[in-house]
Amino acid sequence: MRRNREEVVEHLIDVVVGVMDGSIETPREVARHYIGLFPEYLWENPDILRELPHLPRAIKDWSRRALLPVIDNDDTIDSVVQKNCHNHVVVGLHGYMELGTHFGPLYERILDRYGVGFCPLEYPSLRPIKKCAAYIGREINKLLDRTDVDITIVGHSLGCLVALGAYYSDRIKDRNRVNALVLLGGPHSGTYQAVHGFGKSMEELRRGSDLLQDWMAKYPTLSDGHKLWIVYSPQDSLVAPEDCYLPVRDAHYLSLNEMGVSGHTSHLGFLYRREIVHAVGNLVRSGELIVPDDMPLPVGRVRPLVMRTLRHPSYTNGVSKRELVANLFGINL
Repeated sequence: MRRNREEVVEHLIDVVVGVMDGSIETPREVARHYIGLFPEYLWENPDILRELPHLPRAIKDWSRRALLPVIDNDDTIDSVVQKNCHNHVVVGLHGYMELGTHFGPLYERILDRYGVGFCPLEYPSLRPIKKCAAYIGREINKLLDRTDVDITIVGHSLGCLVALGAYYSDRIKDRNRVNALVLLGGPHSGTYQAVHGFGKSMEELRRGSDLLQDWMAKYPTLSDGHKLWIVYSPQDSLVAPEDCYLPVRDAHYLSLNEMGVSGHTSHLGFLYRREIVHAVGNLVRSGELIVPDDMPLPVGRVRPLVMRTLRHPSYTNGVSKRELVANLFGINL
């Protein structure tokens, strides 16, 4: 039986709150609850099951997003400025309903071995994409104003369009200091999966939206194509390889296989493949987005993201977790 939108939202709220409370913990439990959201959708799109291994971690981030109505990157930028030990910084732009910490410690630890800093910026990903791009442009300008570093922008999913919007709409004051834009699994021509999302940004990612039509007309005329590195995964079940393609002159269009990374990588998996981070480090070092032959071996163990406890009543200011999560999706309980 096909669920209506209200039933799906109610179920989604239950899943997110369950993860927050700790009553839903294991990947098996998350998968079982998630499959309950769109049973007929999963039946028609079995490839989506590839995303399930990374779903528990992603849902934890989505749960945190419900408790962060205000976005503030000042501490992140301050940290990069205070270290003052790198000549180049990679700016990470997360995707839909993610956080800067969704990149985890992986990027910072690996890029540091290449002498490269990491600055994951956050933006309100439910809002219109142009507004997100304008905001990110201002945040990047803060970083450039306070340092002498050049930057490489790495966008994931929705973050790719935000990166393009910030760069090509002249939101970044000194584009000469942007050496490259690495776009991982970006829905540059939209995605059929956007119909299942919430918020203005997802409306704009639906095929044929006004925003995407404007971009499709602009793509062939864009300059600096040599700075664009468009990366797709053959196993991406949310953004198809053809949706990643950018018809920009001199742009680089690569599959993960061509980079030396396993093509068996899901959409969320882009964030957790250490080989991709090494390829970004190699791009800064040698100008090629490819896993280097001398890839440094991991030192120690990269700990998974640990979500802050949400049980303390002062943390939610007396508002129930169901209300907080419902507010995220604009639903009145």
